[in-house]
Amino acid sequence: MSDIFLIVPWFIAFGAIVVAYFEHKEKIKAGIKPNIDIYTTLGQQEIGKIELKIKNYGPGIARNIKFQFIEGGDFITPSKEKIKDLDIICQGIDSLGPDIEKYFVLTNLPENYVDEKMNVNLVISVIYEDQEGERYTPKPFNIRLKEYHGLRYPPIISIPPHGCSAPTSNTETYYSDPSGNIPPR
Repeated sequence: MSDIFLIVPWFIAFGAIVVAYFEHKEKIKAGIKPNIDIYTTLGQQEIGKIELKIKNYGPGIARNIKFQFIEGGDFITPSKEKIKDLDIICQGIDSLGPDIEKYFVLTNLPENYVDEKMNVNLVISVIYEDQEGERYTPKPFNIRLKEYHGLRYPPIISIPPHGCSAPTSNTETYYSDPSGNIPPR
């Protein structure tokens, strides 16, 4: 009976080591898992542009990122190419580190603001791997340009006269339009 009391703690210790090993392995796996997101934003550099952004929000590096259009691949970009024919889409992205993003201009609101173009849904499937080669296929991303309906021109910018920083009753209001056309008020 006394031998059992000597063996049981060894089995418990061995079990604890095995559990700790697998928990540690899961933590390491979570630390290298990439998380790719695809979304649109209004352009930060160019007024009136809608950019399609591809960003890795995960802590690990995403490799061999490939894209496939389920819907909307014939959408024409400002470069006059179909979106599915752009290099970044055709060739994919070799590597995308944590918090790194790639983007391109999807459309120009002042030039391409037509209902047919704004009613397009882009459904994009993406496949990528982590640094150990495990593949990830999240559900397809649905990009609806209709969400930008009504944003033909960027917000109105108020410019005070004579460089004053405080707004006055003489403040003139201008529309910011990259094409140079000032729409009627």
